[in-house]
Amino acid sequence: MVSSAANAYLAWKLRDALVPNVLGYSWSSLYVTAIATTLGIIPWTLTAMKDTNGQLKAHAVRDDAAVAEGNGEMVISAQEKAMRAKQDEQVPQLMRDWAWLNLCRAAFPLVGGVIGFLGAIHMQ
Repeated sequence: MVSSAANAYLAWKLRDALVPNVLGYSWSSLYVTAIATTLGIIPWTLTAMKDTNGQLKAHAVRDDAAVAEGNGEMVISAQEKAMRAKQDEQVPQLMRDWAWLNLCRAAFPLVGGVIGFLGAIHMQ
């Protein structure tokens, strides 16, 4: 958020600058692009990662209600055990999926920062 605020300040401050940036666009558009790219992490997290995060969270909290009630040992049917075993087998793949999605997620602020940095070092 701090980097987006700094980029917003630069976009506002340079809104009337006569010298175009290295790509031929205004400096403001460069910094607005940096802001949009940096904040792209939010919709990515809420859309692309939603299913994976939901499945991992559901797996993590599936026994919380029984634990909160204080039941020492849960009694579950053979069918429930089979379903849980299948869910447990999915967790490593879900973690790999999450790691890949999170790597992509991390690219948004990185690319936004690079855009802002390149704008700062190419400004005259």
